[in-house]
Amino acid sequence: MTSTIVRSALSSPPRPAPLVGTLLDAADVTQSLGSFVDPTGLYLSYNCLDFSTETAFPCPATVLAAPVLNAPTTNTTGGTLAAGTYRAILTAINSRGETVGSPEVSRVTTGATSTATFTWTDLTGETGYRLYLTNGAANSEAQYVPIAAGTTTYTMTSYPPSGAVGGVVPSANSAVISATKSFAAFSDVSGFRFAVYGGLVCKAVGFETMDVSEAEVTRVFLNNESVGVEKAMMQTRFRASGTLWGAPTDLTPAGGAVGPSVGLAILEGHAASRYAGTPTIHTSRTIGSLLWDKSKLTQRGEVYYSPQGSKVASGGGYEAVNTSPAGVAAPAGERWMYATGEVSLLRSEIKVEQVVNTTTNEVFVLGERLYVASVDCYTAAVRVKVE
Repeated sequence: MTSTIVRSALSSPPRPAPLVGTLLDAADVTQSLGSFVDPTGLYLSYNCLDFSTETAFPCPATVLAAPVLNAPTTNTTGGTLAAGTYRAILTAINSRGETVGSPEVSRVTTGATSTATFTWTDLTGETGYRLYLTNGAANSEAQYVPIAAGTTTYTMTSYPPSGAVGGVVPSANSAVISATKSFAAFSDVSGFRFAVYGGLVCKAVGFETMDVSEAEVTRVFLNNESVGVEKAMMQTRFRASGTLWGAPTDLTPAGGAVGPSVGLAILEGHAASRYAGTPTIHTSRTIGSLLWDKSKLTQRGEVYYSPQGSKVASGGGYEAVNTSPAGVAAPAGERWMYATGEVSLLRSEIKVEQVVNTTTNEVFVLGERLYVASVDCYTAAVRVKVE
C-alpha cells in the first residue's frame, strides 16, 4: 500500500494541474459498478481504522497464525487426574475472532494424583488463548479453558478442568489482522479487482464543515485518480500473476535499452501482427515528455496518440512504479514501456467517509473508489533510455 496527499488543514488547498494523456483518458471507463457496495462482495476486505466502526474502507488483511502446542509433561503428584489419556488443542484469539486449532497433543497419566502441563510459544497480536481438552477419543474436544494474553503455560490439575467453557475448535480462522492505510499518498490495492484511495488528516480544532472537507477530498482524488489506477495496472497486468495471465513479451533488443522513439516503433510493430486492433501504449511521464518533445505524439482532446494512431497513456503511476514483466525496477536512466490491447475500467462512485479519533483529536477524511479492470489479450514490453 503506497501513496496520497497529507495536509494539516483544509485551508489554502493546493490546486493540482489537470492531467492529460493519462490511462483514464486512454481507457474505456464505465461507471457501471453502481453505488459503493460492501467491499467484501468484491474481495476479502476489512475495516482498516481500528478506532472506527465504519466498514467501507477496503484494505488487505491477514489472520493470526494458529499456535503450536509443545509435547505435554506430567507430574504424578499435586493433582487429581485419574489415570488415562488427556488430549489438547490450542487456539489463539484477538479482537476479531479465533484461529483454527494447533495440532492435537496427548499425554498419558497414571495413578490418581497426577497433573498435566501444556506449553507453547506466545504469538504477537493475540489477546488470549483457548485450550480445548478431552479425556476421550482423538479430536473430540468439546470444552476449553480461557487463558489470558501473554500466558505460555497451563497446568491441568483436575478433569473436567476448573473454569472450563463448552465449545468446539473452529474450522476456519476468523482472527483477522487488518493493515492500516497510509495517508502519505494515493494508493491501490493490487489485484484484478482493486481500490484506489486518498485522504486528508486534519486536527479537529478549526476543522471545516463535512461538506467542505468531502468536496475537497473528492476534488483532489479526481486530480490524482489515474496515478493509483496506473500503479495497479503496473503491479498486476504488466507482470505474471498466477494463472490469470502470462507475463508480457519482453521485446528489448539484445543490446539493451533503446531510445523512446525506437521503443514506440518496436511495440507498435509487434502489435501490428498480433492484435486485431490499435494498441494502447503505457509509458511513464518522463518518456511521454520525451516523445512529445520529439513530435512523436499528438493530442486530441484529453488523449495522446502516436503517429500510427495508438492511444498513449503517459501517467504518473507508471513513473512511481516502473518495473519489468518480472517485477524488477528499471535501471537508473531507463524506463519500461508497455503495449496492450484495449483497456476497460468499470468503477464505482467515489465513497467519502469521515472518522474522528477522539484519542488524538484528528479527523480522517478518506475518499476511495472500486475498480474492475480488463485488458485485451495482447501485452508486450520494451526497455527504453531517458534520452
